[in-house]
Amino acid sequence: MAKRWNDLLLLPKPPPMVVLLFAFSGGILAASWLEIPVAAWWLIGALCLTACWGVSRHPLSRTLLILLAFVCGGGALAQVDWHFFSIKDIAVYERGMQTAPFQNRLPVCIRGELLEEPIRFQAETERNQARNQLQLQLTGIRISPHRWQPAQGVRTLTVIGELPHYRAGDGVEVWGHLTQPNSPRNPGERDRVWSLRAKHRLGRLVSPHPDCVKLLTSADDWRHPVQRLRSWCRRVIRRYITNRSDLAEALFLGNRLQLSPQLVETFEQTGTAHLLAVSGLHVGILAALVLFLARGSPRIPFRVAILATVSMIVIYAGLTGGRAPVFRATTLIVLASVSRVTRRRLSPFNSLATAGLAILVGRPSELFQTGTQLSFLAVATLIHVGHLFSKEEDPDPITRLICKSRPRWIQSVRGVLRSFQIIFTASLAVWLTTLPITTRSFHLLTPAAPVLNSFLWIPLSLAIYSIVGILFFHLACPPLAEVLGGFGDKALQGLVAPLQMAQSWSGTHYWVAGPDLIYLISFYATLPLMVTHSKLRVSKGSWGIFSLLAIGALYLPTAKALPHDAVRTTIFSVGHGACALIEYPNDEVWLIDAGSLAARSSVETVSQALWHRRIREIDTVIISHADLDHYNLIPSLQERFPIHQIIASRRTFAAKELRQLLATMQPLPQLKSVAQGDRLTVGPCQIRLYQPSQQTLNTAKTDNDSSLVFTIECHEHSLLFPGDIDGTGLDELLRSPRQDVDVTLAPHHGSPGSRPIPFAQWSTPEYVIISGGKPGYARHYLSAVEDHSHIMHTETNGAITVTFGRECLRVTPTNPNCINDSRPHWRKAGR
Repeated sequence: MAKRWNDLLLLPKPPPMVVLLFAFSGGILAASWLEIPVAAWWLIGALCLTACWGVSRHPLSRTLLILLAFVCGGGALAQVDWHFFSIKDIAVYERGMQTAPFQNRLPVCIRGELLEEPIRFQAETERNQARNQLQLQLTGIRISPHRWQPAQGVRTLTVIGELPHYRAGDGVEVWGHLTQPNSPRNPGERDRVWSLRAKHRLGRLVSPHPDCVKLLTSADDWRHPVQRLRSWCRRVIRRYITNRSDLAEALFLGNRLQLSPQLVETFEQTGTAHLLAVSGLHVGILAALVLFLARGSPRIPFRVAILATVSMIVIYAGLTGGRAPVFRATTLIVLASVSRVTRRRLSPFNSLATAGLAILVGRPSELFQTGTQLSFLAVATLIHVGHLFSKEEDPDPITRLICKSRPRWIQSVRGVLRSFQIIFTASLAVWLTTLPITTRSFHLLTPAAPVLNSFLWIPLSLAIYSIVGILFFHLACPPLAEVLGGFGDKALQGLVAPLQMAQSWSGTHYWVAGPDLIYLISFYATLPLMVTHSKLRVSKGSWGIFSLLAIGALYLPTAKALPHDAVRTTIFSVGHGACALIEYPNDEVWLIDAGSLAARSSVETVSQALWHRRIREIDTVIISHADLDHYNLIPSLQERFPIHQIIASRRTFAAKELRQLLATMQPLPQLKSVAQGDRLTVGPCQIRLYQPSQQTLNTAKTDNDSSLVFTIECHEHSLLFPGDIDGTGLDELLRSPRQDVDVTLAPHHGSPGSRPIPFAQWSTPEYVIISGGKPGYARHYLSAVEDHSHIMHTETNGAITVTFGRECLRVTPTNPNCINDSRPHWRKAGR
């Protein structure tokens, strides 16, 4: 029976380490889903290993028991990594923070040693202040005015403002806050709490001013040698490479904080962002240089050259922080070197699986990191492609003789073309294999990536070799280091110039929603079958099927999780600004305002939410008034989602800043002006405009005075959008007949100047939603709304979803706070 199944499947025997890696990974996955105590995992694993001795005559049973033991080992280590901390770890104090989201701040005074020099970067905040980031090894925490307690752990310290020069190893005392990152506030937003916990950390350190950091002891030259070497490399690189020192640090040391957002965007939109993360490619380039130099001297024995290469790569791995891709590449090089020295054949997949097991044993959470997944998937693809090319049959003797008889230049050209074919095929295979993960994680489809990656390794190699030469000749011959610095600048420019050119061309990148999780799992579950099945792997058509499966996920229709007669409105949390998404029953998508003072991060927030809802285009954007924090996201959103129409008042369209912004949009959406009394119909819904009237347009002193005020009415429910109505416009609105709305947004972000009590008495809402502004503004509506749990604020509650059904109204905040709870609020039709 087993033979019949084997003949039917035609599957080869898998490498043993790969099977163990999958079993260990399965245990980590099970631990993330099941609440099983650590002791139970260890007990089951020990029982499985003990039972192996009793079934020695049954190989299949013994194999299954060993695999089950690895599953239990993975589950146990995952639980230990996630839940267990040292009694002196700073996480003990972080656990004492408040459990309410967005209010997790604990004032502390701590001492520690810097692990590297401060890295200065420009944070995108409302004040746009410069910041410094430091890695701090904690040594103590003050628990009373005169009492200190030992503390352990490494934390990222962010200091707001200009920080004096510090060196790695300096002892400092810091006054600041232990903070926990915000839970996801919007649909589809990345969980920063989980990302931090995956690094075995529960919070960050934030110091509000440089004076809150006090130097206690100067650095000892013999302590923290790796960190001191890293700081020295940074200083030397900045000295000799003048134009692209930030990019040189990113390529050689993995420091990306100092890169401009525009440059990072260039790499991302061309599918070459992996070049900025020190990975196996960088390690391989450096290893090739060291091995070439060592083997170039006939006096250096082969084993000494191998030992020198391995030693240099291990030092470089520590210099770059020992990230998972670097550790994987280092492990593969060490195993390959051992294989060459011992002259024993080594299975590439077994070596890759060994590196994966080593990483997961040390940090099980790496299994869920996108960078780690892409790294191992790319290397596995390269191994398979290399195996296919190595299996090509050698030409017969006559063909080889004919090739040798051709002119040398023809042989050279054919050799170059053959090399490019192999590199391009490998690049294309990696791009197709990783496409579902990259489109789901980064929402970018980059058709130019296979071509660019086929030749960009040349300027990248030249840049890395230049940096290595600079570091060496800075000590041996500084004038030569100056020459290499200029050459390095040219190499880095040669790396960036093709990317900027490709970015400017149309068709080199597309923004996509990415595949669903179920498709992602199905694709990578069937991929090993396609690779190993004896009939599929020799069929040329299998590559076409594989390509269709990889790309077809981007266009698969997905079910809309919304009743056919319901209207869903989501008021996003975008800081100081406003943006609301309306999904109508006829599948039209509208945005009400789209602006924020933190524009770059808010674009990502809104885009992630739209992709999460499987939205590909925006039918209409309504701009309430011409304040920057209500429309500055529109051009960036149009690059990702085609916008067909923009609606605003005549005064808003006449604003100079908005006209300049619209002039940058290609193609320009259709523009439509509206005024008081206009009605817009979208399916079963109607939009009724109350302001601005002609009198308001003539007498308004500010853009806020002439803000659009309108309601969306559907299924006997209504939602009021007052914009930033203020001044004469608000006076005229409050003199008009009272309204009876179910939900209203607070005008002008809930500020006291918007007269909350008279406005609430005029609109008589059951729910009040405050978008942006200060969280304390919610108290102004406490006396106007009977149920205080119906007052919600996007700064504390996150995105708030309002769903109009035919028979009910549902208001759901993403997160709770002290004023209200997180339960969805239901009310049947009719008040």
